[in-house]
Amino acid sequence: MSLVQLFGFPIYKKSLKNEDYDRDGLLDTIQKNYDKDNNRNKWATGFTDMHHSVCDDDNTTFEKPNYQTLLPLYNNCISEYLNSFKLKNPVKYNFRIVNYTCMTNGQYMEPHVHSNADFTGVHYIQYDSDVNNSTTFDNSNDYAKFISTLRPSLIKNFDENTPENSFLFRNIKLDTNQDDVVIFPAVLTHSISKVITSRKRITVIFNFDIE
Repeated sequence: MSLVQLFGFPIYKKSLKNEDYDRDGLLDTIQKNYDKDNNRNKWATGFTDMHHSVCDDDNTTFEKPNYQTLLPLYNNCISEYLNSFKLKNPVKYNFRIVNYTCMTNGQYMEPHVHSNADFTGVHYIQYDSDVNNSTTFDNSNDYAKFISTLRPSLIKNFDENTPENSFLFRNIKLDTNQDDVVIFPAVLTHSISKVITSRKRITVIFNFDIE
């Protein structure tokens, strides 16, 4: 488990590759749904192209994945994340898996936040780090919009892929591997750039709120 600061936001990352859950069953269900309609996109506002289950899991055209084996794993991740903060009092949280995403060549997701939650988690259950795109996180600091023009001699000396340097850059992608779980504050804008491979990129998304 690691915790880094990204634009001042606390970002948690942990690998679940050695944990036991029904990965094959989940991937099989998602693949079947994707084969029925690769643009399942009720959530989007017109600037997204992907297969995405949110808002219409009551649609009987598609099979609902069985997430039961993931629940205790995500609960452990959430507890670790919250325990990394200096909290005034012990807290309780409400947690829910909200959707999955499945994307392949040419598909992408527009920048967005999760306005109905305090924190968001992404589990990369099928992900090839050599060819798939990691999540892009956007920096809301106005300084980062102009730094390359105002102080080009400064920015050229900093590695844009290092979270500790993120305050200087307009966006950043975390180094991500298959079966990583990444948790971040839900107000942090994020997106997925256009996929350029036939290798499917599949994630499970969960939200949680502090009571």
